[in-house]
Amino acid sequence: MICTFSDMKIPYIVWNAERIQKTIILVDDDCEAPYNTLILNASIKLDLNGSVLVLESNGTPVEDEVLPYFKNEVLMLLQPGEYWQPPKSDSSLTSGLSLSSTLPPRNDLLNSSTNSTITIDSIDQEIPMMVSSENIIISESTDCNAETWWKNFKIPWEKLNSNQIQNLENKIRDAGTITRLTQIIVDDMRCFKKVIPIRAFKIIAKKVINSYPSVFIDIDRDGVILGDGSHKLVQKLIDRNNYLNRPLYKRALDSNTNNTANPVANKKMFLSARAGCSNWDPEIVSSQMVSDKEKKATDINEDFYTILEKSYPEIRKYLNNVISPTISTIKEEWPIILSPKSIIWHFNKLTGSNINLLDKINEDVEIIKSLWFKKTHNTSSASVEKEVVADDSIKCLTYIAQYFGESIEDFFLVSKTMSDIHNDDLPLTPSIVAVGDAQENEIFFVFVERENIDLQGYGTFMEALKVAFSLYFILNLKYPPKLQATFELLQRMYLKIHPDAGSKSRGKVTQTKKKVLNYMLKFNNHSLQIK
Repeated sequence: MICTFSDMKIPYIVWNAERIQKTIILVDDDCEAPYNTLILNASIKLDLNGSVLVLESNGTPVEDEVLPYFKNEVLMLLQPGEYWQPPKSDSSLTSGLSLSSTLPPRNDLLNSSTNSTITIDSIDQEIPMMVSSENIIISESTDCNAETWWKNFKIPWEKLNSNQIQNLENKIRDAGTITRLTQIIVDDMRCFKKVIPIRAFKIIAKKVINSYPSVFIDIDRDGVILGDGSHKLVQKLIDRNNYLNRPLYKRALDSNTNNTANPVANKKMFLSARAGCSNWDPEIVSSQMVSDKEKKATDINEDFYTILEKSYPEIRKYLNNVISPTISTIKEEWPIILSPKSIIWHFNKLTGSNINLLDKINEDVEIIKSLWFKKTHNTSSASVEKEVVADDSIKCLTYIAQYFGESIEDFFLVSKTMSDIHNDDLPLTPSIVAVGDAQENEIFFVFVERENIDLQGYGTFMEALKVAFSLYFILNLKYPPKLQATFELLQRMYLKIHPDAGSKSRGKVTQTKKKVLNYMLKFNNHSLQIK
């Protein structure tokens, strides 16, 4: 009997503490969390609540960082309260073995004629498996939906830095610490499964809350626990995973990535990412690499734009990566990218256009309103919206959206105070929130991935619109589903960006483009009639 292991998998033999059951677990050679993976898979196969791995031969603990060096050793999985003990005798060991767990010695595994039954488990459904025989039971996948799987998941507290750990110990609800923990938890969970069931997030959230309830549990202003206290953290975990799974958000292809699984889809993603960007992937000159200090420069001084010019190729490479950085990561690693002045400069450099051309929209308010009125009053009265009462830029965006049967409600939100803003109400894509009394002392904030990118805010809607719109290009994002024709119009009619290929619109791109071009023709004709 000859068994051939895939070169991409590392097989580990794992006993239980009593040495009456064992299994083989296959772990990806490039798995980011092999220790967790091995413990969870072995726990499921052996029906244990495993927590520690030791050498079966002498009980030496096997830590995470040294695990790969023991791939040729037999391991033992211990539960809390269990300890390694030497085997009593060969006879007692043999008598206690069941047929389903008997296994020849590791060195004889590949050339064994023993009539043994080997149970082999894999965490990847698409791996090449060993040659089948009547004496081998092959399990091609582990059910990651099983609660046992996630109950044994180890929270990666050790990946937090000392300041973040101190915040937790001091019961400080620091948004940065919570966001970072959310990221590393989901990243570790995704080593096992990309499409994670909601039940798994709830199990993990409760494990986190049990460790630091004062930081993570949901309570109202009177200190009363809301529901089971885990809703907010569960939602953060779900949002993080959805963000990493997003098919319609950042999807730029790294030129160094050899991804040939679907070349047609890859080409479309590449074209969509760089649609309208004439300077999307400039060449990096090693002599012009920027320092960490320059990456975090936010002061507008005489060197600011020099730093931007120098760092632009590096920034594009950073943002165009297949695994695009999150907003919180950008804030931490390269905050100059999210400086308002930097965003405007970056958009102009990236597209060859000028974002300030959007100011012209205020000059066209009467024409835009007239086209909207003509379109809506020629349809059923049910589709006619009330006339917008707002500043000219908000009016224009609303009229254009209603003309196309779209809505700005998911892009532009209004709140009396910052404390009234709930993350669940915000989209992941760039959006604007107006805070304050309507048309009086309003401040406009831009949110991306539900994070406020500028705490100072903007004095007018148009200033915020320029920043939010620019970010769709800078971060390689698709336009919002309810505003894709509206934004396509801003792009083409005012910013004069007409991509040769690709689009930031979704779905039926050709149909959207046709609607926008028809509007532009009607706009020109209507403007001549008014004059």
